[in-house]
Amino acid sequence: MHLNRFYPSIVWLIFIAITWPQQLFAQPEVVNTNFTDQWLKPAETIEIELDREIAPDEGELRVLIGDTDVTGLMSFISPEKISIDTSLSPLAAGETEISLYLATGPEEWEELDQLELRILTEQGLQVSEVEPRLDISNKSQWDEGHSTDAGEPDRDTFHDVAGQGGISTRHRKGDFEVRSSVNLIGSSVIDEALQFDSKGDEANKVDLADYLVEVEKGGTAFSVGHLEYGSNPLMLDNLAHRGVALRQAFGRRFDLSLSNLSGRSLVGFDRFLGGTSSNRISAVTAGLEVLKQRPGGLRMELMYMDGERENDLGFRVGEVPDSEQSRGLGVRLLGSTPSGRLRGDLSYGRSTYENPDDPVLDQGDATVAVEKTTDDARHVSLAFDILQDLEFSESQFSTVTLELTHDRNDPFYQSLGAFVSSDLMLNQATLTGQLGDFVNAQLLYGEAEDNLDNIATILKTKTRQSSANLNVSLPSLFGDSEAEATFLPVFSYVFDWVHQLADNDPDLDQSGFNGGSHLPNQVSLIHDSELNWFFDIWDIGYRFSFSDQNNRQTGRENDDFKNYGHTVSVGLRLLEGLSVGLSAGRERNDDIDNALRGYTDRGGIDLLWQFARRWAFSGSYNQARVHDTKDNADDRDFAAFAQLSRTFELPFGEYRLPGQIFVSYSQTELDSQNNLFAFNTLVRNWSVNSGVSLSFF
Repeated sequence: MHLNRFYPSIVWLIFIAITWPQQLFAQPEVVNTNFTDQWLKPAETIEIELDREIAPDEGELRVLIGDTDVTGLMSFISPEKISIDTSLSPLAAGETEISLYLATGPEEWEELDQLELRILTEQGLQVSEVEPRLDISNKSQWDEGHSTDAGEPDRDTFHDVAGQGGISTRHRKGDFEVRSSVNLIGSSVIDEALQFDSKGDEANKVDLADYLVEVEKGGTAFSVGHLEYGSNPLMLDNLAHRGVALRQAFGRRFDLSLSNLSGRSLVGFDRFLGGTSSNRISAVTAGLEVLKQRPGGLRMELMYMDGERENDLGFRVGEVPDSEQSRGLGVRLLGSTPSGRLRGDLSYGRSTYENPDDPVLDQGDATVAVEKTTDDARHVSLAFDILQDLEFSESQFSTVTLELTHDRNDPFYQSLGAFVSSDLMLNQATLTGQLGDFVNAQLLYGEAEDNLDNIATILKTKTRQSSANLNVSLPSLFGDSEAEATFLPVFSYVFDWVHQLADNDPDLDQSGFNGGSHLPNQVSLIHDSELNWFFDIWDIGYRFSFSDQNNRQTGRENDDFKNYGHTVSVGLRLLEGLSVGLSAGRERNDDIDNALRGYTDRGGIDLLWQFARRWAFSGSYNQARVHDTKDNADDRDFAAFAQLSRTFELPFGEYRLPGQIFVSYSQTELDSQNNLFAFNTLVRNWSVNSGVSLSFF
């Protein structure tokens, strides 16, 4: 009865006995600062408060900002609170870390805490970055030689100058941010001007390659310049053209964007904003996050696109493309389960396409108008992680994913904003697996067909494909020790099987297809494997490849080809800075129908020698011979190259500009002997070149 009276006191004494040593020896902790979740001015005083005073016998407090010790700027406001006066040495703008240590000896520092410190610029900005770029290079040819069969070069000697430069900026304050980039390219040779293909000799030798200005404020984003727009693979798919775009977010669930891009890729200072009335791709996209509590879990996008592309009759275009117009509506639905184990993508496009009348191309002649068509396309993909980041050893995980894909595009489906293969239906299954850093594998099976309207006078082709890709690091997978792992190779293997055959027999009189040899029926097979061993001073690799083209068309059953390839490569690191690579191989090509066997023998050596801190020599020699069992032809060629280079730094005010200079010699020769047509050619070229490059920023 009397003991019960003392129970509370006994419990309290036990509690004090247990916790008092912990309180006595516990490290001091940071409980408050004047910069948590805030931005300080460059010379503003930093204040840090600890939960208790540091006793003299515990050690001394040390403070580092980044890698700089600022303990000398520290003073105690109270036993638990310190301040750091940075007015004598203002801090650099940006984000860095401030670290607190307890020093119990000259070399014994124990970390107490690491805190994030953010400093404004002198202008009061959170981020202010300006990065200029300027590279100038010279390319010269001092002499050259050539055989008669090689023909006369455009220039036997030259001294050209080229350069590229630009500037990138980024400025941010709060939720307002501006980013910009400009890139210029120039050359002293008019043929290398950016717009030479379209303007010829009137092109600027220094021209605008690309530019982009982006402005963001809260949920509003505006872009002008060379930008990417579009997220519908059937309507407008990440088109990278010059133009303008505006995006506005309305809360966390709804967003709206508009764009007007050029119809063709543009460079130069003209048409600075991109699209014109006859050369543009305009679009509006509305996006909705269906699941309020899980943004990204289910997103729906609705897009309308209207585009027009004028014909391109520029200098050296090489073709006369017709004018085009298309407009359409696209829908995309993206979703995933909360864990991301199941993911889906559904896209649909309905597009109206036409080639409007073009007087420039008609040239006054009577032409047949191309009919306007409205067609549909769809894309469905579903991915499921059978195994999702399954841990099987320390820091190693395995993942197995099955992906199913279905595409169907109407015979005349086209959209100016996306590259879609029309008249095609594709069904594909892909199984991908990864076992840590040891094994990567992929299995694929697909079926495709065209002539979806089953028009009797048009050939209908079906394609079946099976493929496999395997990469295994045997040293990592099975090596129990470094010695055992060394003798195990890294193995890779590729398998590909394709069968393409006609699925109908169009009438000969109406289609021109012969019911026999004109109807495709071919099986192609590829095996490609490679082994690589890696040792301390040398590496060795072996590659074997085999391909078989088996023609099964009526009347062409023996028109088959088989190819075999063997390649051996050796890499040696003989001295510090000296590496040598050797390679040799033979390819055999069998023409079954003509009972002809051809051979290609190759060999080469590559050398890289860093014989001084700034000096390097590189060289290579490669030769090949092509011949056959009937002695129809015998071709021999070789290529040799040698280069001596040196890096340097050029004084430029307070800076040292990095650069490089080189001198090189190259020679190629092809001796071709054709006994079947009784003629020989000898093409020989050699040249001595040099170059200098200098980076100003």
